[in-house]
Parts: sequence; structure tokens; C-alpha cells
Amino acid sequence: FAAPDATPATAALLPSAPPAWDGFGEPLTHALGVVTDLAALDPTQWAAALDRLPPPGNPVDPALAAAVWRAMPHLPDCDTDRLPAVVAPGRVQVVPVEDVALADAMWVHHPGVWPVAPAPDPAATADLWDLDLASDRCPGAVTSSGQPADVPVELRDVLPHAPGHWVEHDDLQVDGRPVEWWVADGVAHAATTRGLASALAALTAWERREQVRQVLEDPSCRAAVLLDLAAAPPADGVSATGA
Repeated sequence: FAAPDATPATAALLPSAPPAWDGFGEPLTHALGVVTDLAALDPTQWAAALDRLPPPGNPVDPALAAAVWRAMPHLPDCDTDRLPAVVAPGRVQVVPVEDVALADAMWVHHPGVWPVAPAPDPAATADLWDLDLASDRCPGAVTSSGQPADVPVELRDVLPHAPGHWVEHDDLQVDGRPVEWWVADGVAHAATTRGLASALAALTAWERREQVRQVLEDPSCRAAVLLDLAAAPPADGVSATGA
């Protein structure tokens, strides 16, 4: 059951706790299965919660979908016949579970592999759920031509391990499909500034992609970005292009 102060995603997927339980203390409501966040559900509860998703073909709020995707790596033997998945740019809807592939931050934008569920470790989650990997559905080959370019020196302090070069495309195509950015053989390809930020961050520290974008768009903000980063945890160097 969803507690009165449950997150919107929790309230959307679980029935509300009976009003008569409002006066119960937290230990008792917890024992009765009342939660404020979907992260508190066990695999059996998750299976029941996912049964409350609408039938395949219906749209899903991205916040609810993200809560499901975050839980998937921790749900062995979750028996469900449907999942939310990305089916087009900015569109998430319910699809049959067997149609879903697991994708990292790069592959989730490839039109040729939809429908997909994003995952930080797609291979492990795909194995857990016995689902496809997005990278098994298409080769992931860059099929457009671009021009090599230097990575701006202003990024060196923001993204210390960034490569020195990238490839600029007017119309980036991967497997003949348009994408905003891609990484192939350790080389960043991009058609937009936002795409370049994502590609460079994917190669080095994904959590800094927004700061990279800020500096690419306005190099004069480099000092302000570095001050913000000084109080942040160090970049973990985790790639966002695992599958």
C-alpha cells in the first residue's frame, strides 16, 4: 500500500493505505506493507505492483518508469508480463516484457533497438531478467561521415580524462538511423553540443555531462563550474557505454 506521504510514482502504482490505518505507528504500517517509496518493495510485492501497470500500448509517466527501471537490477524472479520502455524520443509506454531490451545511456537513443529499458549495467540486468541486450539488436556502426575536431582545452579541468579529439557530424547516423551522439572504438561522435557533452562524459565521467555541456556552450563559465565541482565527489570515471 502507498502511504499518505508516498512519492508520486509509488502512489501511481500502489493502492492507497486504508484511512483507518492513519493512526497506526510506523512499525505496524510497515508490517502491513505500507511504503513511501517503491524502493522498499520486495520482489513479490514488485510483481503485484507491476500488474497494476496499464495494458501494453498505454503511456507511462517517466518518473514511474524510472522507478521501475532502477528496481530491475534488484528483482530476481520477478514474474511480470509487462514493463515500461522507451519507444521513441521522449515517449515511454507499457510493452510486453519479452519485447524489451536493456540499454545503457548511449543505446537508449538508438531508434533501431526500441523498445528499451535503461540500466546502469545492462548486461547484468538482461541476464537477470532473461531479456535482450540492445547492443545485440544492431551493430552500432557509425554510417555517416564526419570531420575530426579538437576537444576544447577549457574542458581539461572539468573532464580530466577526456580525449583530445572527437568527430563532428552534420547528421550523425548509426546503422543508418539518426542519433545525437555515439561512441565507437573509443571515439566520440556528435551532431550537437549537447550530444558532444554526452559522448565525452560517456567516455570518462557520465555524472559530469551537464557541467561539460555548460562549458561547451559558454567557456566563460568554466571557473564557476569548477567551483561547483570542488564541493562535489570526485568523478568516478565510470563509462556510460557498456552495452
